[in-house]
Amino acid sequence: MEETKLNANLKFKDIENDTDLCSFKELYELANQKDVYSISEIKTNKVWKDNKPIYRCVISLPNNYTNSGARTITHNLGVDNYTNIIHGSLNYAGMTFPIPRIAVDNNNAGISLLTTNSIVLDVATAISSYKNLELTFEYTKKN
Repeated sequence: MEETKLNANLKFKDIENDTDLCSFKELYELANQKDVYSISEIKTNKVWKDNKPIYRCVISLPNNYTNSGARTITHNLGVDNYTNIIHGSLNYAGMTFPIPRIAVDNNNAGISLLTTNSIVLDVATAISSYKNLELTFEYTKKN
């Protein structure tokens, strides 16, 4: 069987609008792209409804916390719009609690405020001595 080779830079074309869409190479790269989760800011291949690119970041704080109430976590990312809170968790007494956690036994934890450069986390008294806080979120940036 004879192998057929394609020029990777050939473009798919929108015939109705006579515009180039993408190359075979771009399509291959997009199809094989991995979802990357990092404590560094990552530009995803997603676009928000206002056509701004979507970024992703993981905040990971291994510190031990010993008091309840609101805690401001500064990230300095210049967020315009939080598009998705993907994951949140903290460890308490050998157990992992999701964020948000809504419970009737005063083991609540949740995000109470999202700002341009920080996230405010509220933690109830019953789980006030927690550690290994992790938040993963996607967002667009201010211009």
